Amino acid sequence: MSFGKAIAIVLALLLSGRVVSAEETNPKLTGQDPDTLLTKATLWIGSGTDRKGESPSLNLLVFTRDHKTQLASLQGGELCKGNCEMVTGESHAIPVKIVSSGTTYQQCQGFDSYFFVGPAEQNDWSIDGIKVDLEFANGAHLDSYIKVNRALAPANPEDVSRKIEQRQIDEHENNNPSIVHWDQRPAF
Repeated sequence: MSFGKAIAIVLALLLSGRVVSAEETNPKLTGQDPDTLLTKATLWIGSGTDRKGESPSLNLLVFTRDHKTQLASLQGGELCKGNCEMVTGESHAIPVKIVSSGTTYQQCQGFDSYFFVGPAEQNDWSIDGIKVDLEFANGAHLDSYIKVNRALAPANPEDVSRKIEQRQIDEHENNNPSIVHWDQRPAF
């Protein structure tokens, strides 16, 4: 769409006096059933460097925004069995276990994600980006992506879980080299 057409559309809407809601302008938001149930979760990892060898121990915890419900969990997950080969910029999908299958689309708005590499990993691992995809019974998806661009040091899962329970990790924690915390903001 050209810049001129975009201005014409905006002017037409302003002159007509019609207010357009987000749901009307974004087809992804139209008609989502807020009560559809969570059925599947997937972790997508993009490597920041070429890497060969054994998979690091991958861990992911996903909570509702208020942290009252744990939605999904991955403990000791792997990129692949045996020797893995990751190429910079490629993404790999890893299935994540649903912990609360009775959770609705509406309850999942604004979910919190925590990703870390387990202590079996010997070296820091450079991550380019991480995405969590929640899928629902009616085919709706909620995605949350963060650009990481740093190396992650190994972390002890029990220590990370304790910090999360005590809410000692916040979304602006940049000085922790082992944990990536990010949230998905509500779509509407």
